[in-house]
Amino acid sequence: MNFGNMFSFSRVKWQDEIVPFPTELKNIQLIKLLHMQTNKCVELTKKDIDKFLLFMQTGACNKVLKGMTRYKVNIEHENGVSDYYIDGESVRPEKSDLVQAVFTPKARGFEVFLHSFF
Repeated sequence: MNFGNMFSFSRVKWQDEIVPFPTELKNIQLIKLLHMQTNKCVELTKKDIDKFLLFMQTGACNKVLKGMTRYKVNIEHENGVSDYYIDGESVRPEKSDLVQAVFTPKARGFEVFLHSFF
């Protein structure tokens, strides 16, 4: 009996059917960051886009209860536009579900990086 497969239901994966993971997007032209509480919006520079994507390189997916959405991220790429939502250090594919898979970057400082624009 393979016990690894027996518990595979507990592994959490990014919900690609909702929106592709940010590092899978091709030819990113623009990232807009909206601070939900103040409605202030900024556009990231090429350097900031690279830093944002660097945070997405390593980390883990977990299931968590929905927290307060602090930022909405709008990424324009060759196949259109993809939206993401950020609660603290966690990136989620949609805003509405009570419990959902989120990605938390391994590198510390993601929340500080985002907050530096506001």
